[in-house]
Amino acid sequence: MTTEKRTRPLFLVLPYNRLIPSERPQLPRGYTFRKYEEGDKDKLSMLLASEGWANDEPSINDFLDHVIPEGLFFVIYEPTGEFIGTASAVHHPESPHWHFPFGGEIGYVIVQRHHRGKGIGYAVSVSATNRLIEAGYKNIRVGTNDHRLEALKIYLKIGFVPFLYTEDSEERWKAICDHLNWLYTPDEWMKSDIRV
Repeated sequence: MTTEKRTRPLFLVLPYNRLIPSERPQLPRGYTFRKYEEGDKDKLSMLLASEGWANDEPSINDFLDHVIPEGLFFVIYEPTGEFIGTASAVHHPESPHWHFPFGGEIGYVIVQRHHRGKGIGYAVSVSATNRLIEAGYKNIRVGTNDHRLEALKIYLKIGFVPFLYTEDSEERWKAICDHLNWLYTPDEWMKSDIRV
């Protein structure tokens, strides 16, 4: 197994039979949803920086250019007015690793550490997924990495399934399923005819 293959992201895809909007879960008391508004760029920048992601002006503008209308969601902690979470519905058919024709992606899912474990990541991810479904996307995916176990569990709970496109996909997903105590069913998952 090469280091190059190990660094490829994990993709999960939403099967065609699950392209039905889900009911968005209620947030805990003290938290509210809000869609992106003009003037929220600084709040988005702070959330991106909290995860070590690019938050310079060109990167944020490029990202915002790919978010579909009404597709950027925030969660606000009411007692302080702090923006503590976000997720986005993004038009992104082409990744550096794979092509998803006319594809949409759940992007930049972030929940501040001291607000995790309350279902906030799940709620904003469902909102972004629903927005892509409502917009007519048929290829909906999310990309992440092996160590983001909390995020992986959220996507699996929503109904996403692993996309097996690398030679080591099954091995990586077996370790993840074991760690998450999730049923390992590679025969039921989406597979690429060509493995990279």
